[in-house]
Amino acid sequence: MNIVGNLEAVGNFLTSGAFSTINISSSTYAANYPLGPAAEIEMPAIDFNSASSSSFKNLAVNVYTANQFEDLLSDNEDVVLGQGITYVVGNTRISEVNNLTVPGALVIEGDLLINEDEVNINITHSAGQPSGLLATNKIDFDGDVGNIDIQGIIYAANLVNINNLDNSGTFNVLGGIVGRKVTIEGVSRTVNIIHDNQILVDVLKATEFSPVILVDHWEEEY
Repeated sequence: MNIVGNLEAVGNFLTSGAFSTINISSSTYAANYPLGPAAEIEMPAIDFNSASSSSFKNLAVNVYTANQFEDLLSDNEDVVLGQGITYVVGNTRISEVNNLTVPGALVIEGDLLINEDEVNINITHSAGQPSGLLATNKIDFDGDVGNIDIQGIIYAANLVNINNLDNSGTFNVLGGIVGRKVTIEGVSRTVNIIHDNQILVDVLKATEFSPVILVDHWEEEY
């Protein structure tokens, strides 16, 4: 794994496994490291579905139920979503599609599971607009997924799990990862996470911090 910027955890940062390697371009802050833990901050809040005109649901260019969205994927080998925010209500699995292009943000009201062989996901960012994968609960990448290239953030109000990925694809995030707990386990490919504060600002709000990942507890195992 390669991280451009700081890695900051308010708890411990743990790695295990003979082939576990992490490269951090700047500093590591954790309870079990010499610099000590990172200062606690509140997890950046996102207005997913309030009545406000600025909530993600009300700003969405398309709103689907989980069944409608999964049918869209299963009926097409290559899917390009509309420019802007696509909002899906219900636990959602991305499968039965070869290539999914998201010119903006894919927002899930519930859990998001990505575990289909050879599913390629490409998310692009436009200045001033939100982009990435976001979920009100958890996001799971699990199994032999294809190429994952995200200009945006991976945001889960609860858990982000990146597990059991083979070494045949890419996993690149330009922006950051935000979650209550982030676990990376059994990953054979290189994971690149590059901090981009402007993308964070476009999705969240102006931030004073500059770490790539803010987590309470981090476990990495190969």
